[in-house]
Amino acid sequence: MYSMKAAREYQEHYHRENFCDGDQNATPAEEMAMAKKVDGEVQRLVASVDRSWTRIGKLCSEVHENKLWRPLGFKGFNEWAEARLDRSRRHACRAMRIVGDLCDVPDEKLIKMPISNAETLSRLPKGMRTEDAIEQAQTLTPQAFRERLNSDHPGVIPEEKNVLWQIWVPASLKAKMDETIERAMLLEETDSRAVAVEDIFAAYPEGRGVGST
Repeated sequence: MYSMKAAREYQEHYHRENFCDGDQNATPAEEMAMAKKVDGEVQRLVASVDRSWTRIGKLCSEVHENKLWRPLGFKGFNEWAEARLDRSRRHACRAMRIVGDLCDVPDEKLIKMPISNAETLSRLPKGMRTEDAIEQAQTLTPQAFRERLNSDHPGVIPEEKNVLWQIWVPASLKAKMDETIERAMLLEETDSRAVAVEDIFAAYPEGRGVGST
């Protein structure tokens, strides 16, 4: 086994070999302190973003339902969303759908859930959304929460599978669809047509049109 002296020597060697000139005056202890500080801030920011989805969903729903885009000079919700949400539009529309699906869950509990857990919970029938399930959605990791629900309610939340979907359309419509998908791919910065199609359909939460009407 390594001695404490050998461990310190290795740490000092790693420090010399792996840090740029500007950081070489820092001691290993100072580097550790800085690493913990930066790492902690990253975790806090990620948690903050992850928890803000409920507010984003509710505010966007308010804009949509009350047509608050009108006094701002926009022609419809889509135009407002594209201007205000930019690449966050898909995330916001997802949040709107989940907030609507979980209207039976108190806000103070919903805000504590990661969006992935809330989405999983939304796929559970209302009668099965027990206090235990809601508590687990707030405290468990996404994988652990899904495993717990699958254990408690086998088959209720099946794993999603890819399927082939085909439809015959006029050539002119296909060209328009391809153009729309390509634009969504550009906006989402993705190479996946499936992700782009998901983004397009996400603009219509719960099947409601979100245009100018």
